[in-house]
Amino acid sequence: MTNTQYILLALFCLFVFNGFSQTQIDTTKRVYVPLKTFKEKFKSKDSIGFFVDKHKDTLIRINNYEAPKGIAVPYEYKDSTFLQQYEKVAFKIKHKDSADTHTMKYWKDDIKIFFSERIPRNVVKNIMIFTNRIDSEVDSLHIYQVKHLEQSNYVIYTDKDYQYLNGLKHYKRSEAWTYWNHKNQIDRVYLRLYSPEIITEKLQSQMIKNLFFNTLGYFNLDNELGCENYLSNCYSADNKQLTTLDLEILKYHYSYGICKGTTRNTFREQHRQCKEALNKSNALSLFYHN
Repeated sequence: MTNTQYILLALFCLFVFNGFSQTQIDTTKRVYVPLKTFKEKFKSKDSIGFFVDKHKDTLIRINNYEAPKGIAVPYEYKDSTFLQQYEKVAFKIKHKDSADTHTMKYWKDDIKIFFSERIPRNVVKNIMIFTNRIDSEVDSLHIYQVKHLEQSNYVIYTDKDYQYLNGLKHYKRSEAWTYWNHKNQIDRVYLRLYSPEIITEKLQSQMIKNLFFNTLGYFNLDNELGCENYLSNCYSADNKQLTTLDLEILKYHYSYGICKGTTRNTFREQHRQCKEALNKSNALSLFYHN
């Protein structure tokens, strides 16, 4: 099978994503599908031949193939070690005996941050340097400050400010509450600092960074990661930095080479199919974001 042929898998994502660089893929060339997929998706008149690959699998060539509506993005390969780490932070367990997880969450809209007047200017400046780096490193994630509350979808304030979210006002710790829509897209966050536990501007900055990074994907924190990582379940005012691992996981979370808003089991099955196609026939799998 040549590199211009494609094994088509049932990898159709649910939503259209705008504002990201994309590679246009010519799917008018010779296209094959596994026999099982052909029986499920096509009729006998659609076939113009077949061949049996080296693994004894029958592949059916499709006549007058029309690509699904949406934007086709190639599957982004990652090794098993990285995927295991990604799964640990991206998918929240429903309960200890559950066979699957809640769906992963992500931002689709720009993140527009409003700071209350009690957040010191130096802290605001420090946070925006931090978010600007994330913005520059991660495609499809855009973050900036706004001056008015009504323009925002991300509010950062303290326990001494007006309490923008009633559910947080009695907390005796700094906390962030994340909201998302029915498409698993995060659309609003309230981040509240608890003054007694953060008495310096340095501590304020670090606490905001810790909570902010977590709300970029409603991530879990990992007990096994080094304390320097923002995805580590370890608080540090001095050692935290945007590590290579933090950025790689964030870039992957916002990659279009995977489907958004899935559970862990769906995520695993899609990767299994893509890797199987790659190993068997050196075939390129496509995700259609529609």
